[in-house]
Amino acid sequence: MTPLDWLLGFSDAARGVGWNTRSNSSPEWNLRRTRVLLDLLGAPDRRLGIVLVAGTKGKGSTAALVASLLAASGVRAGLYTKPHLQSYRERIRVDGEIISTAALNDGIDRLHQPVRAMRRFIPAAGQPTTFELTTALALAHFAATRCTVAVVEVGLGGRFDATNATDPHVSVITPISHDHTRELGTALRQIASEKAGVLRPGRIALIARQDTAVDAVLSKAARSVAAELREIPPLSAMVAKRYGLYRARRALSRKRDRTWPATAPLARSLRGRAGHPSGRARRRAQRRLG
Repeated sequence: MTPLDWLLGFSDAARGVGWNTRSNSSPEWNLRRTRVLLDLLGAPDRRLGIVLVAGTKGKGSTAALVASLLAASGVRAGLYTKPHLQSYRERIRVDGEIISTAALNDGIDRLHQPVRAMRRFIPAAGQPTTFELTTALALAHFAATRCTVAVVEVGLGGRFDATNATDPHVSVITPISHDHTRELGTALRQIASEKAGVLRPGRIALIARQDTAVDAVLSKAARSVAAELREIPPLSAMVAKRYGLYRARRALSRKRDRTWPATAPLARSLRGRAGHPSGRARRRAQRRLG
């Protein structure tokens, strides 16, 4: 059996994010098991700044963008997302580079002792899940590789998700819509309430523009914990037309933008991947926006 086979053996794939039928079924144990795992690994999350990204639409791409911006600003950033496309290693990245096979296997091997300890000392918890174990592995890897920040995508919901066992410095909630209704509820208010569980007292919460009912739930939740709520407005067609990607890139290349020192590495990494659009393509895009 390979290390990855051992890790995946804890998963109930039918539930999507690594639930385990041999785990304690109480939702609170999703957090408690993960917290115990992290503490048995030396609490690596306590040595990281955590950005926790919840929501329904675009949370994975949002997390990836945040990690890229941090890396471009010179901040060593880890990124933990799901699912993967080809390799399980894609879920764990540092400065854009996926975890090596050797590092993944080593991280999995380090999980054996905590799992044995949990089985011996807190049998009521049941077995951890693949997702809980991978979350602990990812955070331990980020701490071991001296990341400053870990950008973490929530697996399912928020309140009782394994990733919420951390103490995020910044919480992000992308647009919320109906998803995982079996676990989170059928009403948008119910779903929003579950995702609002990632908010923290006195910490910044970046919220995408939401449905009116969702916005009311998130605003109330933020007030209840004194979170610093900041709504991120959508990019309007006018702004996109006036400050399109091509013009922004050209401005960066001429160092006319004050964000140049922070974005230059990102601009360099993007250079040549998309290429300059033709004049015809730019005019066509402008007509669509206008």
